[in-house]
Amino acid sequence: MSWKTKFRLLSKRIGFRLLAILLGLIPLLGFELLLRVSGWQVPPAKFRPVVEFIDPQSLFVLEEDNGTYRIADNRLVYFRPQSFPVKKSSDSVRIFCLGGSTVQGRPYAVETSFTTWLQIALQELAPQQNWEVVNCGGVSYASYRLLPILEEVLDYEPDLILLYTGHNEFLEARTFEHLKPIRENFNFLPRLMTSMRTVEFFNQFQSRDDKFVKPLQQLPSEVDAILDYERGVEYYQRNPTWRQGVQDQFADNVHKMVTMCLEEKVPLFLYNPVRNLRDCPPFKSMQTAGLTNEQLHQVDSLRSQLQLNPEMAITLLTEMLSVNPDDANIHYLLAQAYLENQEPALAFKHFELACDEDLCPLRILSPMQEVLIEIATEYDVPLIDIAELFAELSPTKIPGDNLLLDHVHPTIAGYQQIALKTLKTFAQQGYIAQIPDQQSQKLIEKKYTRHLRSLDTAYFENGRQRLKNLQAWAAGRGDKIREPSN
Repeated sequence: MSWKTKFRLLSKRIGFRLLAILLGLIPLLGFELLLRVSGWQVPPAKFRPVVEFIDPQSLFVLEEDNGTYRIADNRLVYFRPQSFPVKKSSDSVRIFCLGGSTVQGRPYAVETSFTTWLQIALQELAPQQNWEVVNCGGVSYASYRLLPILEEVLDYEPDLILLYTGHNEFLEARTFEHLKPIRENFNFLPRLMTSMRTVEFFNQFQSRDDKFVKPLQQLPSEVDAILDYERGVEYYQRNPTWRQGVQDQFADNVHKMVTMCLEEKVPLFLYNPVRNLRDCPPFKSMQTAGLTNEQLHQVDSLRSQLQLNPEMAITLLTEMLSVNPDDANIHYLLAQAYLENQEPALAFKHFELACDEDLCPLRILSPMQEVLIEIATEYDVPLIDIAELFAELSPTKIPGDNLLLDHVHPTIAGYQQIALKTLKTFAQQGYIAQIPDQQSQKLIEKKYTRHLRSLDTAYFENGRQRLKNLQAWAAGRGDKIREPSN
């Protein structure tokens, strides 16, 4: 048999096998085409991270001599001194407030935090009760650091937990590599398989336990904030996987804290935190990924036109966003233009987008605020909406410097407003007899004034210095030097 005949027979044999494989793949390819034409998307990845702290320690220690619990000395770098009796009296109402520096009252301290204003008001309105409002606000503390604190304070006979959290979720370096698609890490065939909608479609029907990745994340016992270090702001880059991982972990943590309280039959109130939208530009902005040279040139050209024709700001900035939609600074400039043009609704929309596209997110993101609202609805727990309150109290209906000192921390008057809003919720939930009327509100204001006068000049000077330090820190001027990894 000649080599030509052998080659012809071999070619036919291979051709028949390839045709058989192709016929077998037709249903698969047809289903793949159907999924793509119908617009089916992969369900978002879900995970339940387990955070483990190196050398965890209690927040409170027992003082046997005077029969009190107090915040441990080694925790006072991040917390302020607080104490409460070991033996709870029959007339006491014990409230623990958990959160970050906003709960603590920064840039000042607990003495002018909303927990102090709340305690003063409660004692005025219901003096027959002994109101113990314990401030557990830790500087830079995120929701995952509040979980062990909540677990601890639930052993101290609480009557109520107040939870104000959401601003600090992006401060520490955590990885969510398990959320990265496999196709980024493997060769052609695995990349091809995992890029197919068909594979992703059938993967969603795997067992419930396999749907959740449970990575162990080890963190130091105290906060190790990225911005504490020199050039820390450089760490923040556009990373959708990391950002989504942080948001998902936040939602899971809040769910856990709510369910912990429900299991212990301890009421919990959630807060929707306020953020400075109007007067706080993004901390870090970057153009949309993947722009072509032509698109970059178009954006630069529009920016040059804007400098020459500021009266056309809305038109030019809108056109810039059509090309470069993820640039936080452009959203902020457009929001300012709309505000100047007396279009507050459109201004608010783009101020929110400027915040949500900020690559250095030191303010709670809109999806995280939505999570808080959804969880409050799901578990039927009261939600104290401070974002809405500050919007109502702002001249443009957009939270800004009238009640906020920086990106998230209220003025002293702002902290008082949070306390009064909380007081109304207390009345609605039956913790006090009624919402304060005009007369009782005047008495509360007098007590507030008296308390402010009791604070010395050094207290306010220290607060102003902390504000300067905080602004430098938020701008990426940390002074720690990170040791090189081995």
